[in-house]
Amino acid sequence: MQIFSAYPCVTYTLGFLCILGCGKPQESSSPTAVVTGTVSFQGSPLSLGSILFQHSSGKTVSADIQGEGSYRIDALQGNNAVAIVSREPDRENPQGRPRVIPGKDLIPAMFGDFRSSRLSATVAAENNQIDFELSDDAAN
Repeated sequence: MQIFSAYPCVTYTLGFLCILGCGKPQESSSPTAVVTGTVSFQGSPLSLGSILFQHSSGKTVSADIQGEGSYRIDALQGNNAVAIVSREPDRENPQGRPRVIPGKDLIPAMFGDFRSSRLSATVAAENNQIDFELSDDAAN
């Protein structure tokens, strides 16, 4: 009498289903476009920091802010929430603990959060020049 074991069948079936599920992730349905612009605070260009665009689909991209406040980012076309972070570089603590002292924020922290920044951008297929003028007045 032969005994049939279901264990190998289950193992092979699960392995096959895993292979099927490991395909290329689905791409976003929105194409990207280049956005350029400047970021300033209280009328002066930011010399360092990052700008982040979060598409309505949830995908987020970021770019560094260059000298004179300029940035260039490949963002998804459509509506994007925007967050901007600018702070002094972290520095090593001479007393040892904590090892790193975080740099001081150069702009109000509210601009670093998509919900509180109240900044947005609509990215078109081309010709995206979007400047951001930040001020303390917006923080109040």
